[in-house]
Amino acid sequence: MPELLKITKLIKKLSPERGRYDFEDMINLVIEAFAKDKDLLRTYQERLQYFLIDEYQDTNSGKIK
Repeated sequence: MPELLKITKLIKKLSPERGRYDFEDMINLVIEAFAKDKDLLRTYQERLQYFLIDEYQDTNSGKIK
């Protein structure tokens, strides 16, 4: 198995155990919560018309200031 794949799998395994999530994880957790709990989904549908997701940090050049 290529080293990068091993590292990626290890990160995916250890991140939730350590309370670390990436952007994709956070979106998927919300989708799962809404799918499992229809009352939760209904509450947010009634309260919010739109979600604003700020993903600006993923568009930067990678330079640290």
